[in-house]
Amino acid sequence: PRLIISSTLSYKCFVLLSNSSMLLPLFIILIYLKILYIILASIEVQKRMNYILNDEEYIGIVKNILENDNFKKIDNLSHHGTSRLNHSLRVSYFSYKLSKLLHLDKRKVARAGLLHDFFLTNITDNKTKLVSVFKHSKEAVTNADNNFIISELEKDIIVSHMFPVMPFILPKYAESWVVNIVDKTVAIYEFAENYGNTCAVKFRNALVIGALFIGRFI
Repeated sequence: PRLIISSTLSYKCFVLLSNSSMLLPLFIILIYLKILYIILASIEVQKRMNYILNDEEYIGIVKNILENDNFKKIDNLSHHGTSRLNHSLRVSYFSYKLSKLLHLDKRKVARAGLLHDFFLTNITDNKTKLVSVFKHSKEAVTNADNNFIISELEKDIIVSHMFPVMPFILPKYAESWVVNIVDKTVAIYEFAENYGNTCAVKFRNALVIGALFIGRFI
């Protein structure tokens, strides 16, 4: 109930702030924090992908995408320590749920969220990863357009999901902002889930080395 009330208030704030370019960044930050709360509150649920696959309304929207042979290939590609399909499902599903609460176009958000990383490059080294960061959103739009009938809104969601890393491709629609922010939040969760222990060890070692270095001058 609190989440529903809070989301309703956010929607009303969105209406009030939509004409104020100065306050819009603040609203975006608040929405980001809300999405982060939703995902972190559902960590245990996220680990069970069947929870998403058992949502009949959601699956009814994206079924034709999930059954596409070319799209299925992303299940064999690694992404943030999980499969690219799992990552895309999480982004799509949480964007879809948030769009329902905000009274946005949940169908297009669900579809475009699932297609946002529809590229088939197998990232095996840092050079490939770097190139992919700047190219994959456009590749995803091309692949989506070649395999499905997608709207201009869906194209914008896909191509702009890397903002602000790609600063010149600004999201044009509220739906695009939702997927953009959810994608970042899910990525943070996935990195923490899969690389948290490694990062914690590196951070601890860095603190020790830093303390020893500073200690020499005290």
